[in-house]
Amino acid sequence: EVGNGSGAGDGNGGEDTTLDDSIEASGGADDAVAPVGAATCAAVPPGQTFLPILEEFLLTHPDGPRRALKIPTFYSAPLDMQLLFSEVRARGGHERVTAAKQWKRVCGVLGH
Repeated sequence: EVGNGSGAGDGNGGEDTTLDDSIEASGGADDAVAPVGAATCAAVPPGQTFLPILEEFLLTHPDGPRRALKIPTFYSAPLDMQLLFSEVRARGGHERVTAAKQWKRVCGVLGH
């Protein structure tokens, strides 16, 4: 989830726009499954719709990089962005994963 929670200076009326918001707005989550623990979040859309939604979000979000998505590689393999997003969100988001030092577990789920 992207957004600092303050809503200040984000250029969209004081509300943070998250990737969950973008997924809901796209209607791309109709046939998706929500990860465990994500009852209050939009379901993650299937792979064929997740990446275009993520790219659009990165290009248009006021706090985003405003450039095309470049899939990072991890151990010479493309990182599964959908699985990464789902796993981090299911664990409470980036801040909670970082605070609880769970990145090693997230990497384990990703197969690394």
